[in-house]
Amino acid sequence: MGVLASSPAGKYAERIHVIYDAPPAGGSLAFEAELQSVAQSVFGHSLLVKPYTNTQDMLAALGSYELVVTNKLHVGIVTIAQGGKVISTPHHIKTPRLYRQLGLSDYCVPLSGLTTVALSEAFAKLPDFSPNRELIERGVELIDSVVRQVIDGVRSRTDPVRARVAM
Repeated sequence: MGVLASSPAGKYAERIHVIYDAPPAGGSLAFEAELQSVAQSVFGHSLLVKPYTNTQDMLAALGSYELVVTNKLHVGIVTIAQGGKVISTPHHIKTPRLYRQLGLSDYCVPLSGLTTVALSEAFAKLPDFSPNRELIERGVELIDSVVRQVIDGVRSRTDPVRARVAM
């Protein structure tokens, strides 16, 4: 949070939301209390902190934010697919590769190299955030094709007429 506070995002601290999916062994209340304590010392006030509840709420939240900063690959994918901007702070190698393919390397700052300067540079480039939409469309078409094949396969196995013909 210190790096975030000292970056350009720090001036928007009152608008920062924290959504977590798996609190440490101490439980949600202890985790949220610790986050709020850090936020109070770093930003001078508390943050909106809430647990992940369900897919629909998460999709709606990600679609409503001006910017998402995440270390989760799929949170970034969903946000970008909805037209949002993302700064990724990954710890997995697959995330930088995807951001490179999408033409978004400038917005991927691995946790191992996360500094105020690196995060500030990513923020400074946000007006130019423009993913490779052609690649995204090809990916969506591929997924649609696979889903259709799976559905067709299930239908052919559950349709009594087709099932008899296949035997």
